[in-house]
Amino acid sequence: FNSLVLALGVVAVGVARAYSLRLRSRREQAIQLTNQLTEARLDALRRQLDPHFLFNTLNAIASLVERDPRGVRRMIARLGDLLRHSFEGGDEPEVTLRRELALLDLYVDIVKVRFQERLTVDIRVDVAVLDALVPTFILQPLVENAVKHGVERRTEGGRVSVEGLRDGDALVLR
Repeated sequence: FNSLVLALGVVAVGVARAYSLRLRSRREQAIQLTNQLTEARLDALRRQLDPHFLFNTLNAIASLVERDPRGVRRMIARLGDLLRHSFEGGDEPEVTLRRELALLDLYVDIVKVRFQERLTVDIRVDVAVLDALVPTFILQPLVENAVKHGVERRTEGGRVSVEGLRDGDALVLR
């Protein structure tokens, strides 16, 4: 009887260990899948240049060719810089906020030529957070949506404000 109880105990420990290993393996797989999903979302965000933005920019360039050749040249140069950064330099999952703001400036320059006096963009960022790491292309889609769903629909235009500040150990982008 003792041998039977001992054998059942050994089998139970073996089954529990196998179950524990399987559970750990599934957790690791879930973590890997979550990381891959997050990375895929970040990659999609980095690669996202809204087609409407691109078409609107090209239409704005076409409409300004005769009226404002200097503005057209500026838009084409900024669009080229933005596309170059998007396709070549956007492989890093995170960049400094300073670099992200430089990318945002390229985008804002293009949009300002298109909207002219109808758009005001305020960027206020605490100098202490400029070296903080942020996901690549985190700000451009936010500003693009603000322009698309806010300023573009209003005949009088509007203002887009971007703020960056430290709140304890966290970086707050608004």
